[in-house]
Amino acid sequence: MDHSAFGGKRPSASSADTSSDAKTAGQLVIVALRAEGVAAVDKSGTSDPYAKIFVDGLGVKEERKTKERKKTLDPVWGERFDIVNIKDPSTTSVRVELKDYNAPSLSNALGTSKPLGEFDFALSDLELPTTGELIEKSFELQQPSSSQKAATVTATGTIFLKIGYLPLAAPPATEDAYKASQSSSTG
Repeated sequence: MDHSAFGGKRPSASSADTSSDAKTAGQLVIVALRAEGVAAVDKSGTSDPYAKIFVDGLGVKEERKTKERKKTLDPVWGERFDIVNIKDPSTTSVRVELKDYNAPSLSNALGTSKPLGEFDFALSDLELPTTGELIEKSFELQQPSSSQKAATVTATGTIFLKIGYLPLAAPPATEDAYKASQSSSTG
């Protein structure tokens, strides 16, 4: 099996993780590749897009962010995010929000970001291989879910991601390992 997308090795189960969900626990890899046809919201007729990725599931809440790409409607990121604490892929969802970055200024000390669109999906809906292979998926941007955000811009465009999932390696269930565990518990 090729585990090169996961650093060349299968993630291993920790000794503390002995629950039944350890059978499906594993590592999620998301590579934010690019977006195409993003809405223009800046005066120059472009945007400064970046993506925020939220992973939510049993025992894990992660947030990652790409770098912003200046003055483009077709940003290219190629940024990889490893989320290693996925307990159960069947209960894990991913939300991606695309935003336009505006740097802090004299009139706006904190800077602002305008929503450009978003989408979400459940890992269980993707039928990801469990071999470490990354598959490319495209997602159409939807209007932001908040009505306050939705009035800002009409969502347009597509985001391209590579996504992979690799379950944790289970310890080998060999007869020698069984005998060794028995002799150590009786000794």
